[in-house]
Amino acid sequence: MLLRGLMNIFSTGMDSLGAKLHQAGWHATVHNHIAWNELADALHTAAHQVQLCGPLVVVGHSLGGDDAIRLSGNLGTRGVEVDMLVTFDPTLLGAVLPGPRLVVNYFQTTGLWGRQLQPSAGFTGRIENVPVDRGLMANHFTIDKDPVLHADVLARITTLAAAGPCVPGI
Repeated sequence: MLLRGLMNIFSTGMDSLGAKLHQAGWHATVHNHIAWNELADALHTAAHQVQLCGPLVVVGHSLGGDDAIRLSGNLGTRGVEVDMLVTFDPTLLGAVLPGPRLVVNYFQTTGLWGRQLQPSAGFTGRIENVPVDRGLMANHFTIDKDPVLHADVLARITTLAAAGPCVPGI
């Protein structure tokens, strides 16, 4: 599940990453970040009806990154763990709520919004902050489109899936 940022017109890298994931055989959907609460409800329902088969991955850029953090935390409070949360340069939130097992935060170091994520109280997963510093080529408006980062996300998902058989449910 991928979340675009502001006004649902930016963060087009989420669309291309979603297409790459789909081409690799993953079920990937791209949404407006403001739908995060409804998406969390749908995932919670699916998990309890034993309709989810992992890995469950939530990805977001900019405000979509912030809401991906919220979505993962919302699921965590309801007993549904997200296998991996991936953020591309979240803008407002700096603390990760309990819920995701692994957080990968790609952040640019040359602009306003880039920041490392920290665990909030009760977080028991692992956070990997990945600084992306390629001069003017890495900024808030391009980081979500980076093919190297897309390849890394795809490789990480493939590794998660190889870790064990898919067992539906929570």
